[in-house]
Amino acid sequence: MSGLRFRIDLFVPLDSKTEKVDSVLQTKIDTIKTSILDFRQYSQKINPGKEAEEDTTKAVFHKCYHDETPPKPCEADKDISEWTKDSGPVAVKIEEGTLKKVWNAIKKIF
Repeated sequence: MSGLRFRIDLFVPLDSKTEKVDSVLQTKIDTIKTSILDFRQYSQKINPGKEAEEDTTKAVFHKCYHDETPPKPCEADKDISEWTKDSGPVAVKIEEGTLKKVWNAIKKIF
């Protein structure tokens, strides 16, 4: 069966003093999170139960330290449902089966 597969990888710098995103960006991230969580119910794994199974139902974020001197390893991925205003991720990786709603939410941001 064919389908649409989206991969979105975004890097969002944090405030150097507070280690958090500003309130305007926080609102935009919350909008994307809500859209992803709502839309994730329509995605499904590729080749479920088979050796070549791919989990295309996930949306994750993590704090990234690649731009620091010296670079440090990133934190472990967390499900996007765990994002809160205090999470302060720098990198957000989204893997979904079909993300039309998310794409529309992202277009509104930019």
